[in-house]
Amino acid sequence: MFSVEIDDHLCDCLEETVRANGLSGTIEVLRGDAREIDLPSSVDVVVAELIDTGLIEELQVPVINSLFERGVATAGTRFIPEGYQTEVQLMWVDERNYGYVIRAPRHEWPFLSDSGIGWTQLEAIERSRRAVLWSGRFAEGPLEPGVRCEVALPVSPPGPVNALKLSGRLTLARNLEVGATNVMNGDKILPLRDEYVTPAAALTISYGMGKGLGSFVASVKEA
Repeated sequence: MFSVEIDDHLCDCLEETVRANGLSGTIEVLRGDAREIDLPSSVDVVVAELIDTGLIEELQVPVINSLFERGVATAGTRFIPEGYQTEVQLMWVDERNYGYVIRAPRHEWPFLSDSGIGWTQLEAIERSRRAVLWSGRFAEGPLEPGVRCEVALPVSPPGPVNALKLSGRLTLARNLEVGATNVMNGDKILPLRDEYVTPAAALTISYGMGKGLGSFVASVKEA
């Protein structure tokens, strides 16, 4: 069994943890980039929790693609998690925070809605249902990392739209799905350049999985 980690300090921690649990003969810690490091061929199981909302910030898909390209993963390899689905939703959000307009992506971690933690609550109104941008199973790799999707969404309840909510559903195993959690896969609110008042919005969205939020481009027009 191999554990691959690129960060030297985390590797030190992993090695200490392996020794402390008497697993030195079972788990070998490998230091390096999982896309490049030497690994055995045709492994049985890949546990890859590089999950960020929409698979945009983390290298989940690029790493898995490299495993397939090098023969480390095959059609018989089991992946944990098994798959992912990215969804988008029209929103209106209050951009004013302590008197200032803030136009930047923000995470909507579930714990932020807990009034007991004292986090400032910014108004956010859902303006549509959720639509699927991408859905895939990692065992079907290699996967195309570039995403381009066109979707039309009725605005309901009626009102202005000035943001998108990006969310996702993670399939850990068959019949076991996870949405937003406090430590992983929190919803993202992405501001639009303009505010739209329209009965329906036609979205054209593109981004690169593993390329970061700077690759996310959305255009909106009346449907």
